[in-house]
Amino acid sequence: MRLCGVQEWSVEYDELNVTVWVSTATADYKLLSPALTYEPLWTPLQRKTALAARAIALLLETPNLPYKTMVRHAVRLNTLPGVVQIQQVP
Repeated sequence: MRLCGVQEWSVEYDELNVTVWVSTATADYKLLSPALTYEPLWTPLQRKTALAARAIALLLETPNLPYKTMVRHAVRLNTLPGVVQIQQVP
């Protein structure tokens, strides 16, 4: 589906998943898969949001969590089935 008149968009996330919502004057739409035109914007946005959400959740749970431990936990979460995968950029 191609949307016209997009007024705003938002990102909803939890520790494991990222969802992008797009709003028009008539409805809100959950973005399931972007058009090829938007793939270069969507993929990094999804990865960065997922990583940030996981880091925030870990730090809320354990405020004094060492950096290396937080990274290990984020990597472990990245291996769970059905979770947005965060790929390492060289």
